[in-house]
Amino acid sequence: MKVKFSILFVLLLSMVLLAGCDDGDSGDDNGDTDDPTDSDSSTDGQSIEIFSWWTSGGEAEALQALIDAFNDEYPEVDVVNVSAILGHGQDAREELANRMAANDPPDTFQLGPRDFQNWVEYNGDVTDNRLEPLDSLFATEGWAADYPAGVLEVLKYNDLYYAVPLNMHRQNTLLYNMDLVPTPPTTMDEFLTLMADLNTAGTVPVAVSATGGWTLEIIFFSMMAGTAGAEYHRDFFTGALDLTDAANLEGLNNTIANYNTLMSYANADAGAIGWDQAADMLMAGTAAMYIHGDWAKGYYVSNSWIPGTDFDVMAVPGSENEFIYNVDTFALCNGAANRENAMNFLRVIGGATAQEAFNKVKGSTPVHPDVDISTWDSAATSTFNDYESATILHNVEIHQFSVPDATVESGAVGLADKLLELYQGTITDAELVTWITTNYVVATQ
Repeated sequence: MKVKFSILFVLLLSMVLLAGCDDGDSGDDNGDTDDPTDSDSSTDGQSIEIFSWWTSGGEAEALQALIDAFNDEYPEVDVVNVSAILGHGQDAREELANRMAANDPPDTFQLGPRDFQNWVEYNGDVTDNRLEPLDSLFATEGWAADYPAGVLEVLKYNDLYYAVPLNMHRQNTLLYNMDLVPTPPTTMDEFLTLMADLNTAGTVPVAVSATGGWTLEIIFFSMMAGTAGAEYHRDFFTGALDLTDAANLEGLNNTIANYNTLMSYANADAGAIGWDQAADMLMAGTAAMYIHGDWAKGYYVSNSWIPGTDFDVMAVPGSENEFIYNVDTFALCNGAANRENAMNFLRVIGGATAQEAFNKVKGSTPVHPDVDISTWDSAATSTFNDYESATILHNVEIHQFSVPDATVESGAVGLADKLLELYQGTITDAELVTWITTNYVVATQ
């Protein structure tokens, strides 16, 4: 079935691209060579094909804002948004994998820095690089001096830049319905008490999606920072924590206890709904709070929910000193059929104009310093203020708790899988602690 789908997709897409898709430069592993700022470059009649997993409300609109910013500069270039054609982010991921396996790459695609090794050393082969380095683009645009150091370090693999960043998404975010939570909690104890009170009143205290372990991991690490402290969470994530120490082990046990308390108050259908459906519960008034990445804020705004009036955002109580974030990026495929257009697309989205349009919709913090957010909504400005005042800026793409001998991808989801097993009741709290401590010691030696 997948083979038939891929063939049909290619046939449909070829009809779109027949209008004049230039083969362009294939690129090489030694870095880009064309000047992407050359406004005299011919792009008439050409297209650019992009892949992304942004298909939900807020995310799809944010991607369109990037496309619009590109077309403002290059109106003659037809942007083929494969995700919009396929209609679902997971379908786009699968089709991207099929295309890459067939040596038929798109021009550019969304990826997380954890994925770099998968593409730079395709199928574990260091001689098979499916991405083109972007060092000359960074040099031309001066981005190495513009972007935050914590963002720059996740864009490199083997000391070469491989992706253009768009934003910083805070993950330790608590979103809440202001009618149900007129006075938000300021400490972990207040948070736990509020959840108990809401539960007694018949309202789901915290909406949860448990269809994938990654959503549970966001909650778990937010609760760790709020329970054991920002320094503890940072040290755990970076492999600096000694879990043979009794005090540190107590911090882990307390984290699991508070995490379990939260999960005991979760909606009964958590295992059957996605993150956006969990977010819907706040708008419906059936749940009061939601711990998730702040892309949920963009989702709410896209549904006409007003920050500061209908809902608000804050750091998870107890984690105020830490800004836990990830980065959205786009890369250039080695062998891109429309390489010149792809380079221009990356140049545009790395600039202030596109990032202002994108992040205002996406709900995230821009990385380009020339974006002025002073007139943005209260949620955006308060998140930016938290970013500036945080004593610990922790990028989850840099250090990730992993199991021994894991690949970058499987290591990133190792604990997420265990949290999902805990939710499903196939392991106990004690077994989770044993798994964490055993694998943590081995993985950090």
